[in-house]
Amino acid sequence: MCDMYLKDSRFIEDMEKTVVPKLSKIKESGYYGTNDGKRLYYEKFINENERAVVVISHGFCEFAEKFEEVIYYFLCKGYSVYIPEHRGHGKSDRDVDDLSKVYVKSFDEYVSDFAGFVNDIVKKETEKDKKIILYAHSMGGAIGALVLEKYPHLFDCAILTSPMLKMRYNGMPELLVKFLKAYAALFPVGKKYVIGQKAFTGDREDDFGCCTCGARYEYIFKKRERNDRYHMNGATYGWSVGAMNAVKKLQKNAHKVDIPVLLMQADNDMVVDNKGQDKFAKANKNVILIKIPNSKHEIYGSDYNTIKWYYDIIWKFLDKQIGGNLG
Repeated sequence: MCDMYLKDSRFIEDMEKTVVPKLSKIKESGYYGTNDGKRLYYEKFINENERAVVVISHGFCEFAEKFEEVIYYFLCKGYSVYIPEHRGHGKSDRDVDDLSKVYVKSFDEYVSDFAGFVNDIVKKETEKDKKIILYAHSMGGAIGALVLEKYPHLFDCAILTSPMLKMRYNGMPELLVKFLKAYAALFPVGKKYVIGQKAFTGDREDDFGCCTCGARYEYIFKKRERNDRYHMNGATYGWSVGAMNAVKKLQKNAHKVDIPVLLMQADNDMVVDNKGQDKFAKANKNVILIKIPNSKHEIYGSDYNTIKWYYDIIWKFLDKQIGGNLG
């Protein structure tokens, strides 16, 4: 076992002196070729005392390095971890030249990519008696839900954290949203920024953005500043319409999820609409919904006390699903 739960006051120092060096010793990286010829960058961290395998589906404008702390905790608990970067993100291939834009023709591409990665890379490298777990955040949660519905037994259990199961549209009136969707269907604007979106400027958000811990927010923001491949910032019409269609589809098929799911809900989420998570959980008896107090959209970016509670719930869920309590 290794030390757990980094303290806020020492977070950046502990990440740089302890966590990153430990991850670097076992990190392997590569590229996965998709069905349509795209190359998706991924990282893997194999635990020599592997208990089970976790596959991370990251959120909108995120990248593998953002999950170093999350990966570290899973490793401490005996899990191996794989994390691919979705198309249009990080070091993976894109369909647009502007590194700030996030574009996809349809979320079906994300689903095909992610399921293919799990089948072709993760499952082939994992012993058959080891269980495979999905950990999915935000947009990655929507992708994860779609994968669970289409491929019911690809994973043995899942953790959806602040999943995008209903969109907020940044306070945009519903009528305007419908107009923009119709506009995107009539005109060739798929790769253009949707109204209200823009390129990465390097400006920090107020109140630590989607985090409640300033040190965690700053650590990740500096990574974005240093690497232009991490400048994803604005949704295109293509991505936005794809997301609308995806949310509608995943809610319609919520009953198809056939494995245990832990759904972690942030109580002060200003990015996704929690009503979608409530609806999804209500539609399927396999889904356990837990609301995390004093948290914003990125629950894993919370202060120490919230982080500790958040992960303790995850460990108890996994102990029950995987078997054997590592403490």
